[in-house]
Amino acid sequence: MSETPTLFDNLYDTEGNQIVGPSVMDDLTVPLLPYNGSSGWSGSDTSEQRATRADADGTTSRRQQEALRLVRTAGQHGVTWQELAERMGLHHGSASGVLSGLHKAGVITRLTEQRNRCQVYVSPQNVQGRTEAPYKPNVSARLLVELLSELASDLDAGQVVKARTRIGAHLRALQGN
Repeated sequence: MSETPTLFDNLYDTEGNQIVGPSVMDDLTVPLLPYNGSSGWSGSDTSEQRATRADADGTTSRRQQEALRLVRTAGQHGVTWQELAERMGLHHGSASGVLSGLHKAGVITRLTEQRNRCQVYVSPQNVQGRTEAPYKPNVSARLLVELLSELASDLDAGQVVKARTRIGAHLRALQGN
């Protein structure tokens, strides 16, 4: 079992068997929105509009419920984004997005093992001592965190000129100059 407790851990005994009480799917009537109150989007306006609409109309919740049911039903074997996409009739972005959201929320676990060059997702009860892959934000978010951390260190050290120089260099690199 995962060392990190999830909001659904209390529904299972120590051997991973479901105990008396509501099922996980019944509890997941409100979508998990782990990306600042959203299920997430790729960065474009149309992607953001799609996510907002899906979060509001129940699409996100239904997809999360179905994905969670498939992950739980797969047991120790787990599912990959490809398998989930095939079973749910989704394209890569939607399948990967629902798995990433559930993973970030701590409801499912991503393993380091792969099947057909895709990572495997299981319920925390089915990790069975295998190595877990922690949630990682996308590259843009990681780079932004790194940059802001560097700037904060510069400013904490009273090095305003260094911080401004760093900002200028990053802006020029991003603008292709």
